[in-house]
Amino acid sequence: MRRLVLTGVAATSMAVLLWPSCLVEPGCSVSAAPRVQDRPPARFRSTTDAVRVDVQVRQGNRPLHGLTAADFELRDSGVVQQIEAVSIEDVPLTLLLALDTSSSVEGPMLDHLKAAARAAVSALTAEDQASLLTFTQRVSRAAAPTRDRAAVHQAIARMGALGSTSMSDAIFTAIALREKAAGRALLLVFTDGLDTASWLGTRQVLEAALRSDLVVYTVTISSLLVPSGGSDSVAVIRRRATLKRWFESEPELFPQGLLGEITERTGGEAFYVRDGSQLASAFSRIVAEFKNRYLLTYAPKNVLPTGWHPIEVKLKNRRGTVQARRGYWR
Repeated sequence: MRRLVLTGVAATSMAVLLWPSCLVEPGCSVSAAPRVQDRPPARFRSTTDAVRVDVQVRQGNRPLHGLTAADFELRDSGVVQQIEAVSIEDVPLTLLLALDTSSSVEGPMLDHLKAAARAAVSALTAEDQASLLTFTQRVSRAAAPTRDRAAVHQAIARMGALGSTSMSDAIFTAIALREKAAGRALLLVFTDGLDTASWLGTRQVLEAALRSDLVVYTVTISSLLVPSGGSDSVAVIRRRATLKRWFESEPELFPQGLLGEITERTGGEAFYVRDGSQLASAFSRIVAEFKNRYLLTYAPKNVLPTGWHPIEVKLKNRRGTVQARRGYWR
């Protein structure tokens, strides 16, 4: 039997050692590194000389193109930094799909989900990679990061629906596997229900996300926020605000607030669809928008060498809405 050893993030939690819900691929078991205390925690991807931050800039509902370093102001721990490079298409993308394949998606929803996953993979360029995780009460790596589109499409075709939902475990696993992925990394999570089977707590998962450079986008069914089945955007916004307050005060009691919190803190976005027929357009839009994000690079100056570094990114002489992660661990 082959064994996959999860290092970095996975090794930060003893829960991984007792994690029967995580089966990363057929015939492959998961364990943490032999001695957890000997492994460093996962880190935001940077060197001692440079930090890279993904930034989304919109004007209205459209991406704002043509910006240069002179158009941005970036503060690290309150200190203005010199931005050394701005790029959009230069760095390859790794798309990590984490898809809910519990019994609730059986039937037409599963067909829509497969079509959406294929659409997301098809939106990538030849230099990009894709990976597929599916989760029920187990987390399975159906396809490792690869440029082989046929292999990913075959993994998508094999998806079936059965069991309960371990969404938090799946996100945690994706964060750990990010260390094997090259370039920029986008985690796209889909679920149509609440987490019912995860072993890991929401605090652990959120902390792991903040120690990673993954940008997390999520797609869920709007009825999760509006139980009556309505799709009114105002109702969704209000419900999200309520969940955010509850999650911030008692994250383990209100785990349904994790998706909103993790997208906001990593600089991603939460998408809500009325039904499965909207999944493909949502997945395609996420990949297209991510590939239009700016990648800011700077060498931190006059800040502490370690610890939590809050980040603030603004436009200086242009109008637009800026979306970026809130900070990083160094």
